[in-house]
Amino acid sequence: MTHQPASSLPPPDGGGTPGPPPPPPSTTAVAHLPLGAVVAIVVATVVLSVATTLVTLSLEHMRRARIAAAAAPQPVAQTSPTTAEPQAGQADVISSHHYDVYRADRR
Repeated sequence: MTHQPASSLPPPDGGGTPGPPPPPPSTTAVAHLPLGAVVAIVVATVVLSVATTLVTLSLEHMRRARIAAAAAPQPVAQTSPTTAEPQAGQADVISSHHYDVYRADRR
């Protein structure tokens, strides 16, 4: 005894009893938007696309500038000593001040 599973599809050879006809395709309601709304949506999409592109280009430009600055050799700056040499005429003031302090201690 052979048992065959029940199938809702007719056999490929076209035999068998025909089933009920398939239901008609469902119809979707088309949304009718005013022309102004469609134009506003398209304009907003274009503006958002341009803004995103400009931000992306700006970030890429900053990234390349940072990489180029890091790759470039840094010039070695001449550092001045921590104690600067006195300018002309200042040595006399400093010397006389030390001399006055020295004399004040001796009194």
